[in-house]
Formats: sequence, C-alpha cells, structure tokens
Amino acid sequence: RKSLLQVDCATMAERGIEVSDPILARARQFLDAADDSYSAERFDVSYEEARTAAELVAKWLLQRKTGSYPKEHNPSRELATHQVLPANVSAKALSRLLGDASRGAYGFAEPVTRLEAKNAITLARLLAANA
Repeated sequence: RKSLLQVDCATMAERGIEVSDPILARARQFLDAADDSYSAERFDVSYEEARTAAELVAKWLLQRKTGSYPKEHNPSRELATHQVLPANVSAKALSRLLGDASRGAYGFAEPVTRLEAKNAITLARLLAANA
C-alpha cells in the first residue's frame, strides 16, 4: 500500500514534473500558477499562490537544515534562528508575505494590487532559486 506522498510523487512524475523533492515540486507548481494568475490579472489569487510557494520553499529549507519544520504558515523566525535565510532575501519582506496567510483569499476589503502580486512572485522566486 502506497502512502499519499508516494502516490502524489508518481502522479507528478507522470505529468513530467521532476520529483527530486515533493515539497519543492509543489512549490514550483504554485509559482507557475502564480505567474498564470498574474497574467490573467487575478492579483489576489496570484499573491496567495506566490505566498504558498514561498511558504513551501521556506519549510523545505528548514527541513533540509534541521530535519523538520513548524506547522505554522510563517516560519521566518526559524529561518533566522537556524541561519537558513538566503542573503539575497529580505527577512522583513519574507516575514510580511508569509504572515499574510489570508489576504489573498479573504482580503476583500483591500484587494491585492498588481505591484504587490508581482513583488510576492519575485520574492518567492528568489527564495526558490536558493533551494
């Protein structure tokens, strides 16, 4: 009997997605989706997809260094504590993005702007480039 993770990896491999690590593979899928949503001018959705991608990469970096990661959405403090945060990634900007775990989904009063969505994608890509 296969675990859900093994089944998910098999499915990703069938789709032609390199499965060196399922967390990174999923993060890349969210980044691709963020780009697609941005192109379609769905900035709230794009922001949330980029935020999710950044969260997954951050957790992967922690798992690689420490063997585990926290269950909370914003592991910025742990990244700093374990000195895992890449030098070209702003700790403040990453913490702000990861701490904003509901704005893309529920931020109806203050929709995400084009610039905010683009900045979220850029930050997620910077983080992923270090993975």
